[in-house]
Amino acid sequence: MNDDVYNSGHVRVFIFLDNSWLQLGDDVEVDSVFAHFGTSVALLFDGLTLAVGSPGGVDAEGNLTGCVRLHHFVGIAGWMPIGNGIYGRAESDKLGRAVALTSDGSVVVAAAERYARAFQVDSLLQLLFKDRPRRPERPRDVHKTKRGPRIHDAHSKDTS
Repeated sequence: MNDDVYNSGHVRVFIFLDNSWLQLGDDVEVDSVFAHFGTSVALLFDGLTLAVGSPGGVDAEGNLTGCVRLHHFVGIAGWMPIGNGIYGRAESDKLGRAVALTSDGSVVVAAAERYARAFQVDSLLQLLFKDRPRRPERPRDVHKTKRGPRIHDAHSKDTS
């Protein structure tokens, strides 16, 4: 870990093997002041693909947009970055406050302070991200039901 970089952050992944917890590879980290790398993490079910949120991340132009980075474990080489990262759209977005991966790793969702974006990961080998197409926004209300709160789409006929 780079102790010279204040609040840069790091992530460690462990496996449980022979009744012991062992670290898988080295620490995954960034060298950026106040990046808060590791604020959020998502690990694919196989334990080899990792999405890491860094709401204090800085884009190539020096804007504090936040960032999500993907990494894949490749044995002795350790945790290798996938692509250059996904950055917020504007200054102070804080993208990376939350991250999620689909069970097959084909989509990563990155949440900022006021929005979330979903990206299609074409292939771990191609390192290419695409913004998923957006559907038009519909008015929604949250209703209480016997099963708890439920988001109700104003255009649907379901009122349960």
